[in-house]
Amino acid sequence: LKPRVRRLGAVPMRKRAVSCLLGRPTGHGRALAVLSIALLACLFGSLKSRTFTLTARSTAPTVVTSPAGLAAGFGPDAGAACSSAASPLWAVCMPAGLVALVAGGRQAYRIRATSWQSGKVAGATTVRVTDKEQALLDVITEFPDEKEDVDAALRALPAVPKNAFNLFVGDWRVDWASTIGGRPPSKEVATSTDPNSLSLFSFGALPKLDVHFTSIYQRVLDTRTSKYLPISGTYQLIRGFVLPDRPDVEAALVLTGRWETGEAEGKWGKGAARTRVPFKFETARVALSVAAPDESAAMLEAAGLAEYREAVPCNSRDNYVDLSHISADLQVQREESGAVYVLARMPETEALPFDIDA
Repeated sequence: LKPRVRRLGAVPMRKRAVSCLLGRPTGHGRALAVLSIALLACLFGSLKSRTFTLTARSTAPTVVTSPAGLAAGFGPDAGAACSSAASPLWAVCMPAGLVALVAGGRQAYRIRATSWQSGKVAGATTVRVTDKEQALLDVITEFPDEKEDVDAALRALPAVPKNAFNLFVGDWRVDWASTIGGRPPSKEVATSTDPNSLSLFSFGALPKLDVHFTSIYQRVLDTRTSKYLPISGTYQLIRGFVLPDRPDVEAALVLTGRWETGEAEGKWGKGAARTRVPFKFETARVALSVAAPDESAAMLEAAGLAEYREAVPCNSRDNYVDLSHISADLQVQREESGAVYVLARMPETEALPFDIDA
């Protein structure tokens, strides 16, 4: 026994832990290794469980109670309805300060959601915006009608990258528009203003009928037959609308055409360098709401629009939008008229609310 004690006493503490992990029966090493493994397991479990998920257009109030949420960049007014589950094992293995943080085993963190957040988490969206994009989103969320503040935030955004046209492809939702006083398109905003002419917005293809536009979406497809050809494809503008006497049922005006790559020179003369997307609409039609297709079809039938579920030609002129900023999740467009739009990419798990493929 005495030589064994001498040998164990000569082994440094770090070697005792290693020897325990290798299976050698050293008392202090075993205790240290077990504690280390427990702490690592708890840390992994807690980090894995602290996954923030964001639900678009949530009406949850802004109550930020999570230090983790604040550290992730969420201010008191940023937000989405998200949850974070903290493993109860923390209360056993971590110091008292962390025990207090996770008292109760689970904590719900509520952050107000806005429609600009996007990602690829099933059933939810994930924030992936940069600091300057976040600054813009904060301004258009809190002070949408403050033109000087919005313009300053727009100017601070970085220039478009070289792969801008590739990023342009996808489904996008308009979340802020200078044409409606800086407010995001919504049924509440639409029905509180004067109606628009469906004929005017369809370039004369559809009847002269008053409607309230409630939302705006874009679908951009790359339909090249070879990757060696210049990128181009199908461009669709989808405007959700309701009738003044049926504000509870939606349908959509769908304009479809072609888009291609461009620059400042060309049909519109020579100007400053810019990333331009020329397009021209070729057809117009109406589409049903995915949420209530039967009610939507009945509304279109009563309004004399049922026959326009099939595309008809429209007399659109050549047009364009300039991409003043674009990233994987956010873009800013400027029309020829000077109107500015901020769009968020729709996550792959979120479908368009209108059946435009029918």
